Amino acid sequence: MDIFQELEQKMLQDTIEGRIATELHDVTKQYQEGILTKEDYVTLLQDIEMIEQANNIADDEVLSRWLTETIKILISAI
Repeated sequence: MDIFQELEQKMLQDTIEGRIATELHDVTKQYQEGILTKEDYVTLLQDIEMIEQANNIADDEVLSRWLTETIKILISAI
């Protein structure tokens, strides 16, 4: 399963992880459609990671690692 399929699957969950997956999916789709530049896309991904790490998932090590790894994969795919 690729990262985009994983995001789509997680989007169905009514959890913090599902909400984050939806946000990452939406930002990625905007980049793919040319709405966001590469620089804006990377900045938004990094901002999402920083905000979520600080506010919502600091105590959830598994979710924190998933988010960090997912951001790395999304950035490396461009």
